[in-house]
Amino acid sequence: MHKFPSLASPEVLEGSIIIDETSLEPNLSIAAEMVDLPARQQLLLSLAGNPPDVPLQARITGPNGETLVLYNVTNTLFSSTTVTVSTGNHTLEIKNAGSRPVTVSGALLISPIGQQDDGSIENDDVLHETRLKLQLFAGTLDWIITMFS
Repeated sequence: MHKFPSLASPEVLEGSIIIDETSLEPNLSIAAEMVDLPARQQLLLSLAGNPPDVPLQARITGPNGETLVLYNVTNTLFSSTTVTVSTGNHTLEIKNAGSRPVTVSGALLISPIGQQDDGSIENDDVLHETRLKLQLFAGTLDWIITMFS
């Protein structure tokens, strides 16, 4: 897992975490950090696993190590949103919770769209459209990385 250079959409990709076809053995995990996020920042998580039925655990922790959200993903493609509660560095950890190896791809993106002061978004249609775009993004991530690396 690594930070991805800003290529097409700086407001979305800058500071985001991109997971590029990372192989995980059972009970092993990978982690990456998003630096200096403000409180009430909306984050969009999208994950794809191959094979898709290997369970994953995705945890986002805040600056003090507190768990912001924990997802037990039993089938991928998976996407969800969350909102930060405090300012500082946040960590994404993806764990293979299954009994077989899995290859994980995906992204944890900073959402610049329709954000209100409380971290909510003003239009559910915009959220739905963004989730669909994230699923497409996860599916085409390999092509993007190949083209620009």
